[in-house]
Amino acid sequence: MGDHYNTLKDRYAAKPEGYYDLARPEMLQFVQEAAKFVLEVGCSSGAFGALLKEERPNCEVWGIEPDLESARVAASRLDKVVQGTFSSEVPGLNGKRFDVVCFFDVLEHLANP
Repeated sequence: MGDHYNTLKDRYAAKPEGYYDLARPEMLQFVQEAAKFVLEVGCSSGAFGALLKEERPNCEVWGIEPDLESARVAASRLDKVVQGTFSSEVPGLNGKRFDVVCFFDVLEHLANP
């Protein structure tokens, strides 16, 4: 994952308790009702995806999360979680197509968005 990931890991280690478990209910309105397959980049512990699945039981939610512990928690809440950073080639996605891709508070942290 490289130096960029390690720098982010150090910065985010100082975040307050509960930071990685924000559900962000205000963002639900931006995911179309018809969406059946959603990818959340930087899903943290999967709180938003879990809320989305609760509100829309027929929605399949996948996540990508670089933090190992957060990815483990997210894996218990979402349909699939890829532990790693987002790039043009994410091996765990295997050509999967999504109706919606969410980048909540994460796009500005990508090395080359």
